[in-house]
Amino acid sequence: MAMLSEAEGRAVLRERFTRAGLHIVEDFPFDELGVCFSMDGFDPAQRTGYEYLTTEAGDRMDLTNDEIASLEGRIATGQLAILLIDETAGLTADGLAFAADRFIEHLRKTGYLKKAREGQESAP
Repeated sequence: MAMLSEAEGRAVLRERFTRAGLHIVEDFPFDELGVCFSMDGFDPAQRTGYEYLTTEAGDRMDLTNDEIASLEGRIATGQLAILLIDETAGLTADGLAFAADRFIEHLRKTGYLKKAREGQESAP
């Protein structure tokens, strides 16, 4: 099974996050507490986004293991909500969409996403 390309993975994630009502800025210049990289997609108001880590995009050179650990620590404490998915997980487009949907569902259940945003996905 071939891995999804950077463009394919990003397209799936953007569609799922946008469908959930998030206002995604692509290639967001994230720069906080010593972690600086171009995040694939981020909603700065909701502090929620995604990064599909691929060799193709040079993500492993962009983000060190220490920076990933720093992000994961901030995610664990609720300061950020970033879905980090490595291409080596071997997800299909459907698998990636499922992971994104589960992530967003978890953020809603825990109250991380503001209730006002949830109503926007069904607004005309």
